[in-house]
Amino acid sequence: MTEIMLIEREALVRAAWVALLQGWNGFEVVAAFGLEDDVLRQARAMQPEVVVIGIGAFDGAAINITERLIRAAPECGVVALAAHSQPPLPTHLIELGVRGYVTVNHPPKDLREAIIAVASGSMFVGAEAAQQLAMSMLPGQHRSPFQRLTPRELEVAMLMMQGLRMPAMAEQIRVSPKTVATYKYRIYDKLAVRSEVDLLKLAMRHGLVKSEAATLH
Repeated sequence: MTEIMLIEREALVRAAWVALLQGWNGFEVVAAFGLEDDVLRQARAMQPEVVVIGIGAFDGAAINITERLIRAAPECGVVALAAHSQPPLPTHLIELGVRGYVTVNHPPKDLREAIIAVASGSMFVGAEAAQQLAMSMLPGQHRSPFQRLTPRELEVAMLMMQGLRMPAMAEQIRVSPKTVATYKYRIYDKLAVRSEVDLLKLAMRHGLVKSEAATLH
């Protein structure tokens, strides 16, 4: 029996995932949480074989939890169930140590295969994300400007697109507001934007954010 911990921000989505996973033979969901710090302590204590974490369109908080989870409980295999496979998100998460990557528009069997692979010590990258990864390595291919960002800058950019202010972002990634301000202006410089609205528009043009998901305050 493969023991799974589930982390998902939205309660109704979380309940639907639990029902799906519990319906498959050989899987047991031992815990399901929202995005809260307690998941790190619980992962260390419970040591599930696999952690499935939902990562939204510009969910810097979920990426931050993923990074901290991998550091805190490296024995747990992490599967990211992401909103999209646009660069640089797949590369960023795999570099953090995620061993499974599927998107929400993949068929459910891909999630099942990802969990089985990760539980056995292998990796699984869904076809859509694998294609994006392969294309990004070809010479002469168009590169997203977001690929210029460091992993932490990408997290801050995503938090900015959620409309979070500097104190809230600083609390999320556990740095000072002054450090967040430094990241912010590095992001503006690297992406050649002048405001959070410009940042959001750029993300929409490059497929990181869908227009219906744009909720910048």
